[in-house]
Amino acid sequence: MKIQRFFQALAGWYFFPIGGCIGIFLAIFLRQPLFLVVSFWLGFKIILEKKRTLLFFTGALFLLGGILGGLFLRSVEQKSDDLPIGQTIGVLEISPARFQQRDDYVWGTGTLYLSQKSQEVKFSLEKVSENFSIENHYVMHVTGTLDYGEEAENFQGFSERNYLKEEGIYRVFAGQITGNSQVRTNRFDFLARFKVKMQQGLIQNLPPPLASFYLGTFLGIKDDYFYQEQLTIERSGLWIFFSFSGLQFYFLLEGFKYLCLRLGFTQEKTKILSLFFGALLLLTIGLKASLLRGLVFSALKILPRKYFSGLDRWSLTLFIGQLIFPYQLLGFGGQMSYLVTLLWVMPVTRNRKWQQLFVPLIITPLFWWHFFEWTPLLFFSFLFLRPVFTKGLTISLFLLGPLLLFERFADFIASIYQFLFSGLSTIQQLPLNWIVGRPPVLVLLLFYSLSFLLMAKFLKRFNKKYLFLLFGLFIFCSQWSRLNPLGEVTFINVRQGDSILLKSPFQQEVYLMDTGGRLNFGDFKGASIAEQTLIPYLKAQGIKKIHIVFASHGDADHIGDLLEVTQHFPIENIYLQQGAQQNDLLDSTITNLPPKTTARQLKENQQFAFSSGTLNFLGPVTGEGSNDDSVQFLLEVFDRQFLFTGDVEESGERNLLVQYPNLTTDILKIPHHGSATSTTEQFLDQLEPTLAIISCGKNNQYGHPAPVVLERLAQRNIPVLRTDLHGTIRFPFHFQGFKSLETLVSDQKK
Repeated sequence: MKIQRFFQALAGWYFFPIGGCIGIFLAIFLRQPLFLVVSFWLGFKIILEKKRTLLFFTGALFLLGGILGGLFLRSVEQKSDDLPIGQTIGVLEISPARFQQRDDYVWGTGTLYLSQKSQEVKFSLEKVSENFSIENHYVMHVTGTLDYGEEAENFQGFSERNYLKEEGIYRVFAGQITGNSQVRTNRFDFLARFKVKMQQGLIQNLPPPLASFYLGTFLGIKDDYFYQEQLTIERSGLWIFFSFSGLQFYFLLEGFKYLCLRLGFTQEKTKILSLFFGALLLLTIGLKASLLRGLVFSALKILPRKYFSGLDRWSLTLFIGQLIFPYQLLGFGGQMSYLVTLLWVMPVTRNRKWQQLFVPLIITPLFWWHFFEWTPLLFFSFLFLRPVFTKGLTISLFLLGPLLLFERFADFIASIYQFLFSGLSTIQQLPLNWIVGRPPVLVLLLFYSLSFLLMAKFLKRFNKKYLFLLFGLFIFCSQWSRLNPLGEVTFINVRQGDSILLKSPFQQEVYLMDTGGRLNFGDFKGASIAEQTLIPYLKAQGIKKIHIVFASHGDADHIGDLLEVTQHFPIENIYLQQGAQQNDLLDSTITNLPPKTTARQLKENQQFAFSSGTLNFLGPVTGEGSNDDSVQFLLEVFDRQFLFTGDVEESGERNLLVQYPNLTTDILKIPHHGSATSTTEQFLDQLEPTLAIISCGKNNQYGHPAPVVLERLAQRNIPVLRTDLHGTIRFPFHFQGFKSLETLVSDQKK
């Protein structure tokens, strides 16, 4: 009997340590310490099930699993480096339903063959002369550039490279077709064509919002309408229900099982049919990390509960997922799916009344890590709307799917759907979202480790003092940005534009010099750059209010997104020079400022307190909002000086030197993005900077920075940092002085 109990315990222990180990090695190899939280569940299982006699054996499995997981990830990294970067010629194979075409542009995912090697890539082909049918399987000779996906533009920003890695794609190919494309037959193409028929049928027969929901949720085809709905849900506090990446397939499979049982099938036949149904989904939709999570977790229900607990099924799902998609935990969807599922399989407390409050407390800090804000509506939505958005909505739409073929019924369901999202859009307009910022990794790990220990206490005996302690941890984590003793001077990457953040410790002063902005070409107006770059960065720092915005001048790439910034942050004052409102853009922007924001004029020799130093206005006092009228500031903090010059040109530089003949600086923000019309030799010789910062966009059409400017800087041995190459450039400091500067590109840290 003892031997039998030993092997029963072994079956329950084996899969969990492996899953935990892979989380550990993800932290080490991918430099994502957040994944260390997975390992705390090993200790939690020991405490919970009181199997201390197996602690040594478990530790050995933990170590072995970690070594194997590390070697596996190392092999994945090496394989992903097989294909060279740069110009290349190869053969591209694309399958049905995995690409799209608009005019002469084709994009999607496919397999690129180079010599004896191949790899899945995200591709885009330009100047395509023929029309491709998404029902066909194509092979074509191509030439173009092979590269990694785009990295994040700012600290805590979105990384296309990591996003693609989650789905097993490690390269991006952009090029052209060099010959005629050939149609190839494949034995599994009929499933892809079936998916195409489903897609076309949904678009033709269902109202747009309902068709978009089906395409995005069940087929993985996400159009602009779906992304807009997802954004609405996130901002209204119901993000949790659409963050269950993969759980919609779990509910879909559970709905299929329910239907089989209602039709009279036995439990054994239902399990077999559900496995075939899951395999059919994989073949039809394609192998995706989210689909694999949902189907594997549901399929593992066939394992005997006597030997495999819910925690073991969760661990085995993580293990299988890591083997196929080693980077599935890089993104919010994977992290939140596993965390929420873990809380489902491991009841937080036997007192269900308190569990409804406990679960959102546990998952919210992870949301802060990714989105930097939250809303109290989360708790309301979790208590009252969770069944609707999880099991109810998914299963009901699956079971009622055939009825949607009837036009009147489809219109009725679509009207309910639209009513729901119109209500969410209304909620989104309410000022309920709280900016929290991204908590430090150590603070987050402390929160989760103590939370898991408290969870073990709850399972033994519920005690309100533990709940109060958890609330204390929650509040501490949410208020970290206010307790942060670090200040910063940061040149934010807003592409082809300027934006500089001055933040003192504990956010006593928050100043912003320019906001960047969209560039307009004729009647075409570009998208808001601040929504993608500046605003997420400010939220990540936990900034809730901006005390002053300084407008250097009236160009769109400096002040064009000011109104977008006011929609996310209250701004107390806008400072600009006298006469600058003669610029049309600046005038219309100031006219449309919120009532609580005051526009003020800069005065000669005006100073602004900043931390342990001062921000000095140098001039000019008057201007018309043009480049050469750009206002200039000198920031003196501790033993460093920063000179901010806007887009001032040669005559403006000369006037500044005449007015301040003894002016020098340590860090010089190069005028006008490094244009040849600025940064004269006389200007550099007098200022004698030790470091130059150039704010410009990657591959910008103006050719900034100009080669002549870079040559002048090189002749004087002045190091250069550029936002197009180094990303955001940050100078952090505390009450004793500056720390080492930080740049987004890790190998450029100094």
